[in-house]
Amino acid sequence: PLKHILLTDEVPSGVHNISAIQGMAGSGKTTIAEYLANDDEIRQRYDGGVLWATLGQDPDILKKLIDWICAIGDSESQLETIDIASARLRSRLQEKAMLIVLDDVWEPDHVRPFLVGGSKSHYLITTRRLFVVDEIKAKQHKWQAMTPDQSLALFAARLDRSLEESERKEA
Repeated sequence: PLKHILLTDEVPSGVHNISAIQGMAGSGKTTIAEYLANDDEIRQRYDGGVLWATLGQDPDILKKLIDWICAIGDSESQLETIDIASARLRSRLQEKAMLIVLDDVWEPDHVRPFLVGGSKSHYLITTRRLFVVDEIKAKQHKWQAMTPDQSLALFAARLDRSLEESERKEA
């Protein structure tokens, strides 16, 4: 369902399209986000590219915004504040179809400077905290730990081949 949403959801101009994978620590939220961000159909849909930032409890937001600015081939000069860096990104990304991934989000205020994409973009957030999902008005995708069979299927999909018996036992 989440992949389908990433491929089909359209929103009106001025509205942020945010999906959040929410669940307990170690349940595979980041792994699922990585899988989606590297999926060929997702990459085609978001032909402007994928921007990824892992935030954690105490993120250096300005540095992460500057890293993104550099990643899109822009200059980082005169970017002394989060607001200036965020505005620069917003001006460069408005017409692009971007998948913007914010991994390990702990606070809603950490998300806001990264809301820089236009109406063709989609945000994918991973968090363990339900109040983050609520405050940023994201579509919640509650995530439970994968079963062993689901985990093995994910490994096989990432490798693009079946797992050998020895690999299955090791995994």
